[in-house]
Amino acid sequence: MGPVNDKKHLFERMQQISRGYWESSILFTGVKVGLFNVLDGQPIGQRGVSDISNKLITNGRATEILLNALAALGLVIKRGDQYRNHPFTTRYLVSGKSDYRGHMLLHSLDMWKQWGELSEILYSGSPATDLVDRLEENKERVEHFILAMHELAREPAEKIARLVRPRSVKRFLDVGGGPGTYCFAMLKKNPDISATIIDLKLPLQIAKGLITEKGLTKSIRLVEGNFLETDFGEGYDLVLLSQILHSNSPEECELLIKKGYLALKDGGRLVVHDFILNEDKVSPPSAAIFAVNMLVNTERGRTYTEGEIREWMEGSNFKDFTLYDITPQSRAIVARR
Repeated sequence: MGPVNDKKHLFERMQQISRGYWESSILFTGVKVGLFNVLDGQPIGQRGVSDISNKLITNGRATEILLNALAALGLVIKRGDQYRNHPFTTRYLVSGKSDYRGHMLLHSLDMWKQWGELSEILYSGSPATDLVDRLEENKERVEHFILAMHELAREPAEKIARLVRPRSVKRFLDVGGGPGTYCFAMLKKNPDISATIIDLKLPLQIAKGLITEKGLTKSIRLVEGNFLETDFGEGYDLVLLSQILHSNSPEECELLIKKGYLALKDGGRLVVHDFILNEDKVSPPSAAIFAVNMLVNTERGRTYTEGEIREWMEGSNFKDFTLYDITPQSRAIVARR
């Protein structure tokens, strides 16, 4: 009975994987058209299909079908012919809420076309368009990406800020820091830190708005430039490379770590936070799958093993390596100059 059940389970799993885009498309559409905002609108309560479709200016039949599918997925609650958000949906998918995660989903939607070209990329070795290199050509995509990173970085930023003991940090450099999430977490624990973010023009425009909103313009300096080419400066107590190695080639990763070393003062620390693979390059599964995301979206990127990152660090004369679990998907290696 065991082998038969295993085959059935594997077949069902295969079918589930093959149709995964059905459910993701339903969710993406709900976020993109603002459906969850409408269900959360005034007066808050249950709404009928005609009311919802009128506010969204969508087709009534199509709207009802989508609402029923969202209810089947547990994201919307249906009572009779009325619909309302699930409390989880209200918390995470209504724009303007403090825990909003919609930009993360819109960023995933932006990568839809690239993922559809995976079979062609398997032959060519790289996508026709490197979305990271050309990210700034589409302002809306940049906004989705950077705000998605802000949403996703809140938890790891808090954890990293705790483990690096920010009270001992006077100068902090966040390379490719995007919206400034890690700077915000560090400054929350030590308001006297002088922080610097190096990133491209459009990400820094978004960061500037968030920094101004938080009243931290005097604490965070913005340096515009490609971090592979821009001088990092020197004399930092802490340098962070968070979720940027995977977008780059091994040679570029080695360069970034070397630049991090040169930017630190003696005794300063480098933190590399990423989806770090085990040496088998299969586990954890999330890191192995994310490598495919880099295959379809970048010319040279992939996820890297702990051994590869340590080798680059050792080549730059770093010492005292410590590995930390940050989230269920990511880890950090901390080393000292």
